[in-house]
Amino acid sequence: MELLRTTLHKYQDGKRLDAFAEEKDVLAQIQAQERHLLTRRHELQAINMNRELRGLDRIEKRERQSHETSLTRQGRVSARGGDARGPNLTLELKPKGRRAVPHKAMNRYRNRLGEAMGRAASNPDETFAAAARLMPS
Repeated sequence: MELLRTTLHKYQDGKRLDAFAEEKDVLAQIQAQERHLLTRRHELQAINMNRELRGLDRIEKRERQSHETSLTRQGRVSARGGDARGPNLTLELKPKGRRAVPHKAMNRYRNRLGEAMGRAASNPDETFAAAARLMPS
């Protein structure tokens, strides 16, 4: 009986050992697959982080340039005495235009015939002479 029991126990121990070895192999394969996925995920995260850092560097560079431009502009304004309205930096030197002639502009749209008639009504002798002067030939 003892021989039968030891044989049965050896058989059961062999089955358990085979099942354990199979579970161990399956677990090792699952862990290797998860390790590979984790490595790939870390690579993608590193790529994404580097891309974001490059973008942030570009933004920081752009903001730094803007700040330097602003400081330069403020320095020039303070050098001019604090007046923010200064000459255009892209000023093109052109010849001067016509001078303003205010007396011509003031009389441009006046009704000269009406004025002559009003003066003529006050002075009847010059009515025809003034109208003749204002009429085109």
